[in-house]
Amino acid sequence: MKTLHLRTFILVLSVTLMAAILMLGQAMLPQASAAQAAGIAASNESAAARTITVVGNGVASAKPDLVQLTVGVESIASSLKEATTDSSTTIKAITKALIDHGVAPADIKAWDYGVWSEIGSIPDNEAEAVATFHVTKTVAVTLRSPDKVDAVLSAVADAGANTISNVSYDVEDKAAVATKARETAMAAAKQEAVELAALARVQLGDVVSISEVIGDADAFSGYTMSSPSQVEMSLNLQVTFAID
Repeated sequence: MKTLHLRTFILVLSVTLMAAILMLGQAMLPQASAAQAAGIAASNESAAARTITVVGNGVASAKPDLVQLTVGVESIASSLKEATTDSSTTIKAITKALIDHGVAPADIKAWDYGVWSEIGSIPDNEAEAVATFHVTKTVAVTLRSPDKVDAVLSAVADAGANTISNVSYDVEDKAAVATKARETAMAAAKQEAVELAALARVQLGDVVSISEVIGDADAFSGYTMSSPSQVEMSLNLQVTFAID
């Protein structure tokens, strides 16, 4: 009888242990699945990270169709009224000369107006120092016929201009020049990526990302005048390609 009870106890204990083991295994299964999924994700990320990144430079040139400059007069007189009157008369003559040479009134804009005085030494026979007044007036001008720049400068000088500065050649449609530069930059980047892929013995894939490399806040920082008859736009594109 005791032997029967002992066998019954051992059987119950075995069943209980097996149930406990099954429950523990089921509890650990989600953790194992999560770990396996994480391993697969990490493997996929590693595969996705196989890329080649290059920087291509592009340069485009164009014939300038604008000339920017500033023109003005500095009048000096012993009275402020005289200096102001003289500068106003002269700037009107300069403006008329510009319009007579085909410059539109909208392309002539007030640029600077300055007034200051200086005190000279006291002459022996004067009780007070003599003041001299300076008045400057300047306009900014856009010439839309670059070939007329010499004639325009001569005309404003004859009208009384004694300050001419900031003469620069320009292109009105900078966006079109930038588009050409981007095209050449992209082609250069693709060529470099092909060469690197061949050296690494990998297959070049699709473009993953593109960004324009800008040196400063001015989007046209690479825009320069190479000569009076030629202007250039230079920019860089950073391009990332996938590889297999």
